[in-house]
Amino acid sequence: MELPTVSVIVPVHNAERIVGECIESILDLNYPKEKTEVIVVDNNSTDSTKEVIQKYPVRYLFESRKGQFYARNLAVKNAKGEILAFTDGDCEVDKNWLKNLMRNFTDDKIAGVGGKVVAYNPQTVVEKYSAKYVLIQEWNVKEKYPYIVTANAAYRRKIIEELGYFDGAQYSGGDVDMGWRVTKAGYKLIYEPDAVVLHKHRTSLYELYRQFYRYGRWYVRYFKKHRDMLGKNHTIDWGIYKVMFKALFLRLPWRILNAPFHKGDKALYVGIPICQFVQWFAYKLGRIRGSIERRIICL
Repeated sequence: MELPTVSVIVPVHNAERIVGECIESILDLNYPKEKTEVIVVDNNSTDSTKEVIQKYPVRYLFESRKGQFYARNLAVKNAKGEILAFTDGDCEVDKNWLKNLMRNFTDDKIAGVGGKVVAYNPQTVVEKYSAKYVLIQEWNVKEKYPYIVTANAAYRRKIIEELGYFDGAQYSGGDVDMGWRVTKAGYKLIYEPDAVVLHKHRTSLYELYRQFYRYGRWYVRYFKKHRDMLGKNHTIDWGIYKVMFKALFLRLPWRILNAPFHKGDKALYVGIPICQFVQWFAYKLGRIRGSIERRIICL
C-alpha cells in the first residue's frame, strides 16, 4: 500500500503551556516528511499560544469563532492531504501513530480510523479514573451508532467534504455527530489499537464535572438533529440514574468499609464510585439544561 498524503490537524485554545510538546511529538513522527503537513489552528487564544506555535515549522491558522469544530473546519478547507489526521493540543502522539492509522484505509467504504487514547502519566485519582473510563475509543466504535473521538482520528478528506464538514456550532460532540453522519451515509469506521496518543486527562473532580456537564448539554443538540436515525423524539435514560444510585449508595459505602483491607491503590479504590457519581450527575445536569435550551425531553 502506497502511503497517502496526510494533513495533521490540531485545534488549540489558550494552550501556551502544552501545545509545544504536542507539536514536537508530531514533528517526530515516523512518516515521510514530504507526505505530511501539520496545521495548528489557534481558536481565538488570549495567551501566547500564537507565539509558541510560530516557533515550529507548521502552518498556523487563526479561527475567531469560538468552537473546536469551527477550528477543525478551517483546517480541513486549507488542507492538502488525502487523509486528515486529528489530535488535540493536550495530546502527544506515538512515533508510529500515523503509519498505524494509515494501514487501515484499504477500502473506499472506510471513512475513518480511530486510534487508542492512553492517559499521559496519571497522578491524581481523577486522572487514574479517567484512564480507565473516559475516552475509550474501542467502546465508541462498538456502539450501535459508532463514532471516533477527534483526540485520535483520521478521515478521508473527500468524505468529510462530501458530508458537509463538521458541524461547527456543535461546541462539544461534533466528532459524535460526524460519526453518526458517516454511518448514515453507509461508510465504516475502524478501530486501530496500535495508533496511540497520550492524553492529559482532567486532574480534579471539578474539571471532571465541567467536562461531563458539557458533554451532556451538547448531547441534546445532536440527539435532536438525528432523531430520524435514532427513531425516537425524546429519551429518558434510566440506566444512568441507576448507575448513579449504585455508585453513591452501594459501592461507595462498601468500599469505604473495605478500603483498609484493599491491597492496591486505596485512594483510587474509594475514589472510583465518587468519580463515577460526579461524572454522571454532571452529565445528567447538562442534559437537563440542554433539554430546556432545545425544547425537547432528553434526560
